[in-house]
Amino acid sequence: MAPGKSTTYCFYYRPQGDIPLDEHAKKRQWKGWTWAVVEVDLSEIDNKVERINITLPRRVLRVIDDAAKRAGESRSGYIARVGISGAK
Repeated sequence: MAPGKSTTYCFYYRPQGDIPLDEHAKKRQWKGWTWAVVEVDLSEIDNKVERINITLPRRVLRVIDDAAKRAGESRSGYIARVGISGAK
């Protein structure tokens, strides 16, 4: 790897039988690697679709629909993309 560059590797570990995590860390192919156990809130990466009900003035809905059409997106897709980019 070039200096100043980094790579992130993600592994999902599920204990199999009675082989503890530290036994896996001792294996030759993992020599020099850093091991960590982290807790992840899976709701932060969940892409399950939820249906919502919002109330907007008709004129606002027309503006959103026109913008979505110009972008080649559905209303829902457009609102999701613009909402996420605006929230960052």
